[in-house]
Amino acid sequence: MAKLKLDLHDIYNKGDKIEAELNRIVEEAIDRKIELVEI
Repeated sequence: MAKLKLDLHDIYNKGDKIEAELNRIVEEAIDRKIELVEI
């Protein structure tokens, strides 16, 4: 089973960047039909 992994350690205190990365990873998962995103 394929999964995507997102590490937020480098941007943990930058709310706008966190939101952008979450949106990006969800869009990528949808585009690639990946059911699991690990954060």
